[in-house]
Amino acid sequence: MTINLQKGEVVALKEKNGSTLKSIKVCLGWDPKKNKGFFSSLFNRSEFDLDASAFLLNDDNISEIIYYGHLKNTNSSVTHSGDNLTGEGKILDKEQIHINLNELPNDINTIVFTVNIYMANKRNQHFGKVENSFIRIENKTNKKEFCRYELSGKGFDNYKSMIFGLLKKVDDEWKFKACGEGSCYGSTIPELKGIVSNYIKKNN
Repeated sequence: MTINLQKGEVVALKEKNGSTLKSIKVCLGWDPKKNKGFFSSLFNRSEFDLDASAFLLNDDNISEIIYYGHLKNTNSSVTHSGDNLTGEGKILDKEQIHINLNELPNDINTIVFTVNIYMANKRNQHFGKVENSFIRIENKTNKKEFCRYELSGKGFDNYKSMIFGLLKKVDDEWKFKACGEGSCYGSTIPELKGIVSNYIKKNN
């Protein structure tokens, strides 16, 4: 049975029988809100290009960033499915990040998952115009959903990027935290890097 999380909640990546998850798929999804009315749809046709990224950290230090321009880390233990350019499609998971936890470099103890809106300022786009946002973790061994966090709440109108969730290794055990933290900037990787660094320093 899927574990449904609320903002701030943490769950260990461990099945009820005590077995730990070794190979996982982190799936992120969203839907651009549909414009209502003829004129609204006529003059607001800009496509939403949302990008998921994974920041690999050694304590407070970002070691590698996995995103559409860098699809796997040095030993391929983390791989990105590639960029969904429009945010649209029948598949609920818009982008996926595959992680082999046992093969991760030993110095990596935190992985932060972000989603940002490409060219958000130029296109006048923000997360207030996005709905059905979620992050979920699937156990690749049994192909079942392990946990899910659905982002909801007011005040998303100014957010150009969001930290959906993170994985953290504590005493040799990986845990997932539902974050749901938004930022008014972060349309580029350098901006996201600063956002992630500040978040980790404040929440460690």
